[in-house]
Amino acid sequence: MIIAKRMIEEVEFKESKDIFDRKGAAVTIASSTLSMATGGNLMVQPDILSDNINVNDYDAVVFIGGFGVSESFNNYQAHELPSRHLIKIKF
Repeated sequence: MIIAKRMIEEVEFKESKDIFDRKGAAVTIASSTLSMATGGNLMVQPDILSDNINVNDYDAVVFIGGFGVSESFNNYQAHELPSRHLIKIKF
């Protein structure tokens, strides 16, 4: 799951993570920083930097919304990541 460093959509994050957890999926949290990410009453510790994501290591890449996603508007790697995943699964 890829999150912004601030202003994460709390409900979207919690509900998405809960679904993965209930299904027994391993969830890795990525962000632009390894500092605590926040949104509403939510505080999340990222596991890896989003720039270090290797799509071959994951079955899915999920972007979590919120006002903080604006930090990725001009980030080429953030725009390229979904395309690389789609190529991987030959969608």
